Amino acid sequence: MDFFNRVEELALLRDCVIKPPAFVVVRGRRRVGKTSLILKALEKREHVYLYVDDKKNEAALLREFEEIVKTAFKLPAYVKIDKWSYLYEILFTQGNGVIVVIDEFQRLSSVSPSAITQLQDSWDRLGIKSKSVIILSGSNVGLIKNIFMSSGAPLFKRATAEFAVKPLSFLKAREILLGFGVSSFEEQLKVYAVIGGIPYYYFL
Repeated sequence: MDFFNRVEELALLRDCVIKPPAFVVVRGRRRVGKTSLILKALEKREHVYLYVDDKKNEAALLREFEEIVKTAFKLPAYVKIDKWSYLYEILFTQGNGVIVVIDEFQRLSSVSPSAITQLQDSWDRLGIKSKSVIILSGSNVGLIKNIFMSSGAPLFKRATAEFAVKPLSFLKAREILLGFGVSSFEEQLKVYAVIGGIPYYYFL
């Protein structure tokens, strides 16, 4: 499926990452297109993408991230990343301007709550003094607010930019339908009435 619209969101996200250090939070409901938006914004920028799979335990997730980061940063084979503090230290000291994306970040609250508090400590000590750019994306809006926006939350006031990705308006959704050959305004309206402005559902 082609990438449609999101011109304003793309411009906003690209502006957020051009002046490091940057700590960006992207939130929105599932299937609204957060990941596609982020990857589209970074398609010409060097970046590392980490996806939090909450079906994996802490050790398995760290091993997966270790392999990705070691490959991206060309680290020696003997480097071991078996603690969140080690991961963040490498991201904030070895990245050399590489943008780091952690998708479905809120899931870390169930996989390893300490991963969130360790990020706070590492950002305060290392990230904010570096050329680091980190983008945290989350689909559970309630958990994202509890982590970033509530007073006393672990990462309260750390974000340098935060915005919500919203469902497409009908006018923007029409472009997708036209691309799929649905030219009748009535049919377009029917489809939008059923599935709303969630791009993924149009693909289905």
